Amino acid sequence: MTTTRTVLTVRDLLTLAAIINAGCAGVPVTWETDSGDLKTGVIRPVQLPPSGEVREAEVRVSGTWEYLWPIADVVAMVQGGSMALDYRP
Repeated sequence: MTTTRTVLTVRDLLTLAAIINAGCAGVPVTWETDSGDLKTGVIRPVQLPPSGEVREAEVRVSGTWEYLWPIADVVAMVQGGSMALDYRP
């Protein structure tokens, strides 16, 4: 996601929409860890903070463990290709 808080690109908005839709549907996802391992899980609904600011939201994925990421990190992972939404091998 862009680093300027007041500007989101169309690409950012489309990625955010895909993440939010995936969370609402509880679809399977897969991602590559920093060590190169592939992990899979189910994305959960996006957790908004009390302010309602989507850029401060968190994304939870249930797998072997519960993973919790800032939504900006998930946007970067999806855009960078290290996370696939609705992954069905």
